[in-house]
Amino acid sequence: MRRALWGVLLLLLAVLAAEADNTGAIKGYVKDPAGRIIPNANLVLRSTENGSVAKIATDANGFYQFLQLAPGKYEMTAEVPGFRKVDVKDVNLLLDQIVSYDMQLELGQVTQVVEVSGGVNALIEPERVSTGANLSPQSVRSLPITNRQFDSFWLLTPGATQAAQGSQSGSNSISTAGSRTGSMNQLVDGINNIDRKSVV
Repeated sequence: MRRALWGVLLLLLAVLAAEADNTGAIKGYVKDPAGRIIPNANLVLRSTENGSVAKIATDANGFYQFLQLAPGKYEMTAEVPGFRKVDVKDVNLLLDQIVSYDMQLELGQVTQVVEVSGGVNALIEPERVSTGANLSPQSVRSLPITNRQFDSFWLLTPGATQAAQGSQSGSNSISTAGSRTGSMNQLVDGINNIDRKSVV
């Protein structure tokens, strides 16, 4: 009985760990025109793909964060009495990405809306120490890869190199940042692709 319970618990933890890899986050600060933080600002995040909505308020430091978000496109609004409502369109979130976006509110009535468009993307993630790459379906279709194997796209990741001819892991193996081939992980369509082959 006890073994079965431990087995179920370990399986549940493995599923939860796998799910954690398949999400992203959006975070930042809400500030006034002078750059001072605004606590208790009401933020609403809406997925433009499935319509799901998340609501939070900034903390005492004016900080907000939306965690465990599915990759996709979002719209975000911020409201505070005495300031114009800000409506941010086209927040693009990729797999395992943290988008940092500070919102600056202008003085005015809440009924007045400042619309920000043109897309918000994470260009630099200062809190990340890992190396990775996200490829859009458009990139996959248009890049000139002769064999059309998804492994070939791994070489587009910064620091990725193909193993030398005659190496122990095989010439088709790929290493990132000097690590062993078996020490890396790929997510294919958000699903872990671990231990594709046996590596010594």
